[in-house]
Amino acid sequence: MMRSNLDLRLMTRVARLYHEDGLTQTEVAHRLGITQVTVSRLLKKAEELGIVRTTVVPPPGAVADLERSLEATFGLRQVIIGDAARDAEAAVLNAIGSAAAHFLESTLRGREVIGISSGSASLLAMVEHMHPRKNAEIVWWCNSWAGWATPRPSGTPTAWPCGWPVYSKFQKG
Repeated sequence: MMRSNLDLRLMTRVARLYHEDGLTQTEVAHRLGITQVTVSRLLKKAEELGIVRTTVVPPPGAVADLERSLEATFGLRQVIIGDAARDAEAAVLNAIGSAAAHFLESTLRGREVIGISSGSASLLAMVEHMHPRKNAEIVWWCNSWAGWATPRPSGTPTAWPCGWPVYSKFQKG
């Protein structure tokens, strides 16, 4: 069905008032003497016809395309890539730790139990980047001399290198 020039003109006017001028749908409706439902429908139709296009511009250093590609290729729910400033082990660990800490902090809701593996430099780097929090319980899985994993509750600091940095940042509150 061919749209009249008046329909397209109104659609474009609504889109400009809403997207460019920053008016709410209710404000656009009042200004043009139409209902908010009509404004909503016109905005949706403007998008369908290509009058309005949404563009996502990732910030410098973001690797969203690569993350999406890895998600699709390997069937992963979410991929987060840490961007290292230099190709050096310390810089890479810093980037991984920072990205992992940001992800974990954004997903924690409260009273979760966090498992940390000893001997993992990237997990320890993550802990170094995390902000102190109360009401989190940390459980370390430190390898015993026999090679079996031994759980260590956060209330019991361990002499192993993995234990104390984690315990000092997270205390039950």
